[in-house]
Amino acid sequence: MSEERRGSEVYSEVYSNRSDYGRRSPNAPSEVDLFGPLRGPDDGRYTGFAPSSEALLSLLESKRSPLPGQQYQYDRPSSAEGNDYDETNQPTPNPYPAWTIEKQVPLTKEEIEGIMMDLTRKFGFQQDNMRNQYEAYMTMLDSRSSRMGPVQALTTIHADYIGGEHANYRKWYFAAQLDLDDHMGYHSAPGKDKKVNRNSMAPQPGAVNVEAHDNLAMAEEHWKTRMAQMSHFDRARQVALYLLLWGEASQIRFLPECLCFIFKCADDYYTSPECQQASETASEGEYLRCIVTPLYRFIRDQCYEIQGGKYVKRERDHDAVIGYDDINQAFWSPEGISRIQLDDKSKLVDIHIAKRWTALSKVNWDSAFRKTYIEKRTWLHLAVNFTRIWIIHVVSFWYFTAWNAPFLYMNEDMDEEGVQWSVAALGGAIATLIMLLGVFCEFLFIPLTWSNSSMLVRRLIILTMVLILNAGPSVYICFFNRSGTVPKAIGIVQFIISLITTMVFAICPSNQLFSGSSKTTRKNLASQTFTASFPKLNRSDRALSIFLWTLVFTCKLVESYFFLARSFKDPLKALYAERIPNCKDKYSFKLGISIWTPWRNIFSRLPKRIYAKLLATADMDIKYKPKVLCSQVWNAIVISMYREHLLSIEHVQRLLYQQ
Repeated sequence: MSEERRGSEVYSEVYSNRSDYGRRSPNAPSEVDLFGPLRGPDDGRYTGFAPSSEALLSLLESKRSPLPGQQYQYDRPSSAEGNDYDETNQPTPNPYPAWTIEKQVPLTKEEIEGIMMDLTRKFGFQQDNMRNQYEAYMTMLDSRSSRMGPVQALTTIHADYIGGEHANYRKWYFAAQLDLDDHMGYHSAPGKDKKVNRNSMAPQPGAVNVEAHDNLAMAEEHWKTRMAQMSHFDRARQVALYLLLWGEASQIRFLPECLCFIFKCADDYYTSPECQQASETASEGEYLRCIVTPLYRFIRDQCYEIQGGKYVKRERDHDAVIGYDDINQAFWSPEGISRIQLDDKSKLVDIHIAKRWTALSKVNWDSAFRKTYIEKRTWLHLAVNFTRIWIIHVVSFWYFTAWNAPFLYMNEDMDEEGVQWSVAALGGAIATLIMLLGVFCEFLFIPLTWSNSSMLVRRLIILTMVLILNAGPSVYICFFNRSGTVPKAIGIVQFIISLITTMVFAICPSNQLFSGSSKTTRKNLASQTFTASFPKLNRSDRALSIFLWTLVFTCKLVESYFFLARSFKDPLKALYAERIPNCKDKYSFKLGISIWTPWRNIFSRLPKRIYAKLLATADMDIKYKPKVLCSQVWNAIVISMYREHLLSIEHVQRLLYQQ
């Protein structure tokens, strides 16, 4: 009896909101570990998406069949909810027990369902999608309400999806400079042909002046204020709208910024007088048919074409395909959004923000997207993507070797200490040359638009000046004045400049060099948001990180100096003084070049070489695809090798090309 009383006390303390269900059975549901068989060593991996504990208990009470000889007994509650019983005199379980009126919820589940039904009628969502997203939405609210207050649950969900610091929509909103767009109702993308008359358009309600909004910090502060003052109804409506858009987005789910743009247009349309005063409702499936399907068709047509009444994969290399990343990147910046045109060649951004939703169905998506990155399979990526790695290792080796091998460039009979400083200081010039090589290779991988070209040309000019600054003194010291106090002083100053140059190039990423942008401006905001976004460390963690990496590279460089550079000094001096007469085999190294050729590259380029070198395609009356012709030649070669007993039947079966 004492055990039953103790269990009842625990039940009433933890699940006091469920006391209406009366007495517990001997096998209490709270003692059942529902996720026990699924849990591993880490029990916390389910906490982010698990339903509330009260919802699980309600599910167990309604579906768990009693054991033989046992019956569940319930005391009929005296509250207003006492009529919520079925024919067997058992209470109908509440699927969301943590989201009830007794918990002082900001919106009831009926009101949330009404919001989603209203959105479904206005935007043409499918009924099944509405029911699915309603259940998912209420599950999230119920789960969080069991761990925090209902108001805080709704606020945090809205912060995660829309308004919070780490919400993707908020990041995209400022990266695309949509806050400036919202202020006046016209687009803020640069361009000469702006068709919207600014004088005829009043600022949006609650907007601040443009000069204040140009400052990113002030714009973000205004955003926080607006999110804090937002009503619970608007928060619930925005989250519901986002879930409904996502539920039918199909492949657009792989385009998060594109989905943010669609949500922005839908939200602006819903809050406009045109939408609130509209008498006609959208037909079911209109969103999927008019918004999602055109984008899906564009993505599909990039890789598939119709042949013989069915879709087959295109003979198109990946570098010619406008993929998900290219489409998504078009929505990163105001320049990309300004390229979106309608069928009548007018720009979408020239339309008032409240009318862009209805115009999305008329967009010509074929003219809106383009390749944002030239994809090439080449080793030159090592020069672009690993520039700082090369600088750290190559320049450090130059410093160590040049300082410890003065016999290569100094006259032992004269005091030429300035030459030693100057030659060692050429490491800064080597670092600059590596940076220049990376910039030249970068021209091969990005489209040569005016913005990209001007950025790279400016970087080239500045790097050339830095190269002259690092290498110029060596010309004077090595060729005009090798000894004396002046060359020594110039060499020391040159060495200090070289160290500064090397450290800057080794620490700073190339896209942040000479850009002149800061965190408070909007310049390069899209790239900082989506491609260079890293979590911020507090001062102590950042200091610890700097100390750790300083210690790592210090140990690495000290070991390299004493065990590589110093030990390499004497063998290098002996080899430098060695002279081998009558040796004319200076081209013999070419004999091993074929060994270093990657076989993967040979076989990957073989079809193109067969098509270009062996086939007379210009003389053919009927044009065949390259794959068909090359496969016939390849199969003929394999069969001929089999007939000559060079291949076994097992090898032939694996080598034959079969489609």
